[in-house]
Amino acid sequence: MTDFLWAAFELFITFFENLTVCHFICRFLKLDLKSRKGIILYLIGCVSFSVIVTVINNFTLYEGVYGLIYTVMFFAYSLFLPGSVIKKAFAAILANIVIVCTNALVTSTISAASGNAVAEILGTHTLERVIAVLSVQILLIYIFGIILKITADKDVALRSSEWLLILSVFVVSFVSITFIHMSQLYSDYNENQTRILLIAELGLVIINLICFYMTVAMSKSNRQATLLKLEKQQQEY
Repeated sequence: MTDFLWAAFELFITFFENLTVCHFICRFLKLDLKSRKGIILYLIGCVSFSVIVTVINNFTLYEGVYGLIYTVMFFAYSLFLPGSVIKKAFAAILANIVIVCTNALVTSTISAASGNAVAEILGTHTLERVIAVLSVQILLIYIFGIILKITADKDVALRSSEWLLILSVFVVSFVSITFIHMSQLYSDYNENQTRILLIAELGLVIINLICFYMTVAMSKSNRQATLLKLEKQQQEY
């Protein structure tokens, strides 16, 4: 009975998390969620993501670098949504890096605070596991909400070179945090080593926050430059 309830809880969390992620991608790419088409695309994304994640979770405790599959999954789904290809890639990578960073930080923090290994928190039916899972969901809603609020009614306007640099930072950060988390999962660290790795993960998250705000700042600057150029052209005519 306990195993059944835990499996039901995990399935619910998986579906809820994918509701949150799908909502973020749709809103970020300006899909009209009030239209019939928007609702259908949203539900298809939620169900598809949940099925794929559930299948993968049955084969592995932690996806590691194979978590890039989720980025591909998000990007493939975004192809059916509005926006340019580069912006869809940005949304897919950003969504996955938020999920990876949030999961890694929460799990590492609980591990450092409780003294339990990361593998124990991820793989056992304990109170720490419940706290970690619920904390991640709350943080994802909050973080995605902040991103959408910052980018609301504003299209991300970047040059190709700027897109490439920012996406590169996100990809490198994803790989780095993934390997740190894998080392915590498959190695036996003492409390001091766990705290050091937690600080390293936090540093990578801060770098990504700075990168995101740089994206917003550059986008704003590019829009202003475009407006000034148009005004100048109008004055000349």
